[in-house]
Amino acid sequence: MLQIRQFCKVIRDEEVLLVSGREGLNALKFIWPSSNPSKQRTHRPGIETNQTHSLGDYMTRYILSVTPEKWSLSLPGKKHPRITSFHIDNADANMLSEHYARTLSRVVIEPLARQKRITVEKHHYKVGSCGIWTGAFHSGMQVKLLDPSNAYVIYLPIAGELDIDVGSKRFSCGPEHAFIGDFSAIERLQLHEGRRHMGIAFGHEVVVRQLSELLDAPVNKKLEFSTILDCRSPTAGKILAASTLLWTSLANEPEHIASAKFAELMFQSLAVLLLESVPHSYSAALTRPVAPAIPRHVKRAIDFMIANVSMPITIADVARESGSSLRSLHLGFQQYKGTSPLHYLRQIRLECVRRALIGDIDQSAISEIAQEWGFTHMGRFATLYKQAFGQTPSETVQSRGTSCRNI
Repeated sequence: MLQIRQFCKVIRDEEVLLVSGREGLNALKFIWPSSNPSKQRTHRPGIETNQTHSLGDYMTRYILSVTPEKWSLSLPGKKHPRITSFHIDNADANMLSEHYARTLSRVVIEPLARQKRITVEKHHYKVGSCGIWTGAFHSGMQVKLLDPSNAYVIYLPIAGELDIDVGSKRFSCGPEHAFIGDFSAIERLQLHEGRRHMGIAFGHEVVVRQLSELLDAPVNKKLEFSTILDCRSPTAGKILAASTLLWTSLANEPEHIASAKFAELMFQSLAVLLLESVPHSYSAALTRPVAPAIPRHVKRAIDFMIANVSMPITIADVARESGSSLRSLHLGFQQYKGTSPLHYLRQIRLECVRRALIGDIDQSAISEIAQEWGFTHMGRFATLYKQAFGQTPSETVQSRGTSCRNI
């Protein structure tokens, strides 16, 4: 029988809320303090009721305000991270798989030891598409991911062994090795008995946005991490220190939990730290020295693109103005700019749109600005823009009041 224990402090009456489910997946008993001060008594006050709800709804949030469909933690005047904390004792693997499918994502869980039941404890804080958590696995289990989220993940070990299958590769992470990679590429996790770790996840768009800021250019190719990091290295020490600061700001009494905005900025800072210190597919671009002198025809092509960026020019026009053939122009751009002439022109246009969106004081429509810089298909434009900058055009407009981008 699956048993769940969850605790949280109720700020309004400074009473402890206990929620326990001992009747299986769907029968849960709720006890919470009275909101009416006149009902306070010398013993711990509370209203007690029995209700039946979905375990999926129950497990996704701490409970402060209660309705039949939703529970959420909220503080007056402050937006806070979503908090999840649970301890599952002696669970059947099928029942645990069902619980994960309702609360996290679809998985298939199997015990590592035959006919052994599973005990798991997790504490999770989530802000937007980012999250940080600790997990303790008192019995070993294998988790096959059926629908992994689009995020980059760090597993920082505390104790025990973790094996991660990414395609045909297996990464073995002991107590002295951290894993950094693309969660969406992970097929299977093997969490051995006694494994404990801290995990941090960043939505793809968060990391791509920070990479675009560092490059001062759109991100046109996939960012790839798949790295085992020695926890004794200076790089791992910096990541652990920053992660610990974020964790301790959240794993606190409710009235002292850091705001969602603070956590959001901390996640962004952690993403920058990863990009600057951990090897990935854009590391060379971030550390690239001053480029060597480019051939004259490539320089003339770039000058022509910049001078006519808002005009309906073609690559044939660019080749003609640069005095070279299409093939010679393509080879020159690939060698000296690492991309094709068409993609380079598109990058310039996307950057012009971004600058216009950030600096637009006339509140022009996004579609008008996009068309001004040569984008006529709005759906395609929105897709290219998000791929390049990790956010939608409307999100750029919303954030321009707080943007720190140098343009």
